Amino acid sequence: GDVTGILGDYGSVLALAAKLGAMIVAIEGRFFGQSLRADSGSSDGRPAANSTIGVLSVEQMIEDYAAIIESIRNERGPGGWSSPVVTFGGSLAGTLAALTRLSRPWLVDAAFASSAPLFGWVGQADPFAW
Repeated sequence: GDVTGILGDYGSVLALAAKLGAMIVAIEGRFFGQSLRADSGSSDGRPAANSTIGVLSVEQMIEDYAAIIESIRNERGPGGWSSPVVTFGGSLAGTLAALTRLSRPWLVDAAFASSAPLFGWVGQADPFAW
C-alpha cells in the first residue's frame, strides 16, 4: 500500500534515526500507492495484471531497492559509502529488508525484519524443515 500511511507504525525506528541523525528513506514498491504505471491502457490508469506481472517480483523489488540505495549513496559523495545502511520493515517490507541484506551484504549493513516470512524463499531455508 501507500508507504506514507504506515510510517507511524515504525515509531521506535524513527526515534532511533532522529537520535542518531540518520536519514530515513521510505521506498514504495512499484505499482503500489502512487507508483502506478499510466501507460497500462486501462480506464482508471491502473496496470493490467498481465502487463506488469514480469516487473512485480520480489527479485525486481530488491533490484529497485538496491538501485535506490546506490543512487542515494552516490549522491552523498564519499560519505554516502562510509555511512551504514539499515533496512527495516514488517511483513512483505520485512521480507524485502532481510532479502536485500542477504543478497547485497556489500550494500546493506543490517536489516530489522518483523513478521517477515523467509522460509519460503529458495536458497534461504530448507523447505523440508517444517
